Amino acid sequence: MTRVDRRRLLAGLSGAALFGCGPSAVEYSVHSVFDDPAAGAGGASPFRTGQIVLSEAPGPYGILFSFAPEHFFRFTHSALVVTDPDGQPFVYDMSAEFKPTLAREPSGSLVGGVRRTPLADYVGMHLYVEVFEPPTNVDRARVAARVKEIMAQKIEFDAAWDYHDHSRMFCSEFVVDALAAGGAPRPPLVPLTHNPSLRAVLTWFGVTTVESLPAAALPRERRVAAFSVWPNHACADAYLEAKRELYRRFTPDQNIGNLLELDRYDVRLRPTVAEFLQRAPELYLEARSEPPEAELRARVSALAAEVLGPAGGFSRSARIE
Repeated sequence: MTRVDRRRLLAGLSGAALFGCGPSAVEYSVHSVFDDPAAGAGGASPFRTGQIVLSEAPGPYGILFSFAPEHFFRFTHSALVVTDPDGQPFVYDMSAEFKPTLAREPSGSLVGGVRRTPLADYVGMHLYVEVFEPPTNVDRARVAARVKEIMAQKIEFDAAWDYHDHSRMFCSEFVVDALAAGGAPRPPLVPLTHNPSLRAVLTWFGVTTVESLPAAALPRERRVAAFSVWPNHACADAYLEAKRELYRRFTPDQNIGNLLELDRYDVRLRPTVAEFLQRAPELYLEARSEPPEAELRARVSALAAEVLGPAGGFSRSARIE
């Protein structure tokens, strides 16, 4: 990986608030790396229409929705790059925000549709972002046309994650629909969790389907670039591995209250879980290269045992009986 001139890529970057798969706000500096040696060669922008953006936002909702699929996926939100005629990259994503109403369930207060955000600002909303080339031979012009058509139609955000009803769309459904217009294959759906506690929470949010399409299940080619709040890529890998460790511990007998707790009208991570997620990237603050996967998993697992207790659950202080 090669460090790039962040001033050229992210001029004017500022903190912002995100609601894609969950609301949050944060301010920080951004570090960036190019994984594609040809990206940005000769001073050209490495970003092109049709590229897939996968991201991880701060806050409890990114963790909550990571637990929804039957299999673990590293990211919880997806989007597309579409460049303007002058070459400036913008990120288009299907997102929503809470608009407090008298609705009895959260889905009744979610309002949103396609959002168009400068790449620099979009990166500033997230803990970690990766940009990938789409599947080979995708017609990028048709992808851009479909994105703009969906935006013009004012298709609304689908809080129910119902992939079979295209009158509304959620993030990865929007991405797949646009890429399919350019000739990309549609990926298979993924079963959702059978955990009774989490299913109850998802139902409360309006999700009753038994299968859907997680953001990171999208087919894609090589990684072009990555952006992180941490000083190196190893820190980001450690954070995502910490998410995987939480997923592994959240067995069918676990209660979602072991991870989250009510904070007035919102939820937050339980202190031990928040501490674990904060400390995992700190294991690699001084790293000069990416660690081997076996080492990364061993160190994160050892940290989990220290903070959360023995494997197979969560610490007693974080557990609801």
